[in-house]
Amino acid sequence: MNQVYVLLTKGCNLKCFYCIRDYSVKNNNKVSLENFDHVFKEILKNFPSAVQLILSGGEPTILKNFHEVLSLASQYFENIIINSNGTTNYFLTSSFSELIENIPKISVQISIDGDDVFHDLIRGESSFNKSILTIEKLSQLKKCEVIISTTVTSVKFKNEFLSLQSKLIKAGFKRWNIKRVSYAGRAKDSSHYLSTEDWNNLVEYIQEHKLQKNIFIQKQFDFKVLDLISDKQLNEINTVKNCGSGTQKIYIYPNLDVLACTCYEHLPSGNLNESSLEEILKSKVHKSIITDTINNKTCNSCRYKSKCNGGCLGSGYSSVGMLGIADHKCPKIINNAENNHQYSILNFHSDNNPALEKSMKSDPDTISARETRHPITFPT
Repeated sequence: MNQVYVLLTKGCNLKCFYCIRDYSVKNNNKVSLENFDHVFKEILKNFPSAVQLILSGGEPTILKNFHEVLSLASQYFENIIINSNGTTNYFLTSSFSELIENIPKISVQISIDGDDVFHDLIRGESSFNKSILTIEKLSQLKKCEVIISTTVTSVKFKNEFLSLQSKLIKAGFKRWNIKRVSYAGRAKDSSHYLSTEDWNNLVEYIQEHKLQKNIFIQKQFDFKVLDLISDKQLNEINTVKNCGSGTQKIYIYPNLDVLACTCYEHLPSGNLNESSLEEILKSKVHKSIITDTINNKTCNSCRYKSKCNGGCLGSGYSSVGMLGIADHKCPKIINNAENNHQYSILNFHSDNNPALEKSMKSDPDTISARETRHPITFPT
C-alpha cells in the first residue's frame, strides 16, 4: 500500500460542481482526536510509517482542531500530504510553519483550476488570489513541498494555460498535476462532457507549451498511438489495475468507512468502528472490488483489454451503480453505450450529442437551469 487517504471532513467552504465526492451520502460525522488516533494506529498496524498519509476532505483546514490532528499524524507518519483549496489562513500561521519542522516530509496540494476569472467562477470570488497567496507563502518554507492540482472540465482551459502557467511559476511549486475531470460524485451532474479526443488535443498543446518539466499531464485512450505499437511492445508495458484502488491506495472517511476508492462511497469495504483494517481489506466486498473484471463485448474484442481492464472501474461503478462496468471515458465504450444506453451519464454529458443539443436549444428552461447551476461548464 502506497497511499492512505484520510478524509477528515466532508464539509467544505466551497461548492465546486465537479467535486468527486458524493454529497448524496450523508457523512458529516464529527471525528474526535481519539477516533483519529484509532485510525492512525490501524493504518500503522498494516503498513509502515513511510506510507504516504494524505489528509483530505472536504476542506480539512476548516476543522477547528485541524492543527491538533496534523500534530497527531506527525507523531506516527514520516510522509504527509495535505489536500486543500488554499483559501483559509491556516497555512499562513506560525503554528503550521513550526509544526512541520518535525515532519520528515510534508507536502501541501493546492487546487487551482484556471486563471483568476475562470477559477473564481468555479470556486467563488477572490478564491484565486487567496490560493495564490497561500502557494507563495508555502513555497517560502524550506520544509514544505507545494503541489498544484488542476481539474480540467472544459477545453476552454487551453485559453487559460499560458497565463496561469506564468503566475504559478512565479508563485513557486514543486509539482503541477493537470488531470481530466472524473465523472463521479457531484461531477456526475455536470452539464457537459469533455471528450477524450478534446482532452488528448489539450494534452498535446500543454506538452508543447509547458516551460518546466515538473508539469505533468497525460493522454487517455490514445488509440492513434497505441495502434502503431507492436504486440511485443504492448506486452512490455506495465500497468496497475484500476489505478491501484484498494491495492495501492485506500480511503478512510469521517464515519470511518474504508473505501477502495472515493468512487465506491456507496460500496464501502467495511467500517473501522466494526472491524479492524486487516479484516476489512480481507473482506468479500473489498476483494470483489479489487478483483473486478470487465466482461463485455466491446472490451473483450479490444486489443488492449489485458493492459486496460476497462479503464477506471470506479468511474464505471459510479456512473451505473454496479461492478463490472467499464470506464465511460473510453471512446469505444461511448460509441457502444450510445447504441444501447448502458450509461445514463451520457444522456447529459456529451457536448457532441446532437439530440441533447437540439433539446437544449428548444427548451429555454433547460438551458437556464443548466447555466444557473453550472455557469462555467461551456460547450466545447
